Amino acid sequence: MPIDPVLDLTADNIKDYVYVKTNVGGWFFDAWISMEHSSKLTITDHPVQTGAAISDHAFLQPRSLSMEIGMSDVATSFIPGQFDGDWSRSVAAYKVILELQRLRIPVQILTRLGSARKYAYREYNRAGRLYNLKWSEGASNVPPNHGRYSKDG
Repeated sequence: MPIDPVLDLTADNIKDYVYVKTNVGGWFFDAWISMEHSSKLTITDHPVQTGAAISDHAFLQPRSLSMEIGMSDVATSFIPGQFDGDWSRSVAAYKVILELQRLRIPVQILTRLGSARKYAYREYNRAGRLYNLKWSEGASNVPPNHGRYSKDG
């Protein structure tokens, strides 16, 4: 039976940790090797016939987050039962990551640098038990979350 990657963040076993410990949609991976937060401000540029271009507007691009995580097959889960149900924990984590991408829904991510934000999963790369994940904030091609990912819906 496939693992359902959509977790209820108000469930008793994770609600006390989901807003204080680094996690991806309530999934607590074994190791966070690196994280790269990116924010970009775009300044408009309007050329004029003579002189310097005129800039009259600036807007923020959607933030992005790139993270490298690690999974162990010998450690136990921070949340009992997470990543169970497959022949190894790293394989279960791999299936969760693929299913999150397949569903194309925004996932709440909390890191030590910021509050919980909703990101859409863009791409991943896997090397052994290390996963490199890339997320974009507020992607426009994802369905609404229907209140499934946060207390405030």
